[in-house]
Amino acid sequence: RAAIREFQALFGLPETGEADAPLLAKMKEIGLVN
Repeated sequence: RAAIREFQALFGLPETGEADAPLLAKMKEIGLVN
């Protein structure tokens, strides 16, 4: 969860610590997931 929060903070997302829709959308946008 700490890593998720760091990722969220880095990209200006709400820091929920959960793999939520905004997090997954950002990961797709930057090419981390298909």
